Amino acid sequence: MAFKQGNAGLVAIGRNIAAKRREKGLAQAALGGMVGLSGKSIARIEGGKQRLSLAILYLIARALGVPATSFIPEELLYRSPGYTLEQAERILEAIPEFTLAVEAHVKKLRAGGGPATASA
Repeated sequence: MAFKQGNAGLVAIGRNIAAKRREKGLAQAALGGMVGLSGKSIARIEGGKQRLSLAILYLIARALGVPATSFIPEELLYRSPGYTLEQAERILEAIPEFTLAVEAHVKKLRAGGGPATASA
């Protein structure tokens, strides 16, 4: 799931991320380093100018110590699939295995393992 560029919901999510990052006293580059993105990418996310996957949203939330749903305006949670906040949080709780796999891949890349290639 990714929010589309220019989407008002994406802008609201970005503003909420920025507010929490500032509350934690982190620079954009510091948060970016925690989640494997550049400071410029964090700036674009916070400005609603960069697409945001659920995986990145989850990693940002984890880095800031809050549930990922805390960034998503309630009207977005209720509008699209009709999830309640509790249901959405349960969905996010099911993501750790995916997140661990992504984190393991990032660690491999940082250790010089090179980019993964898709097999045909």
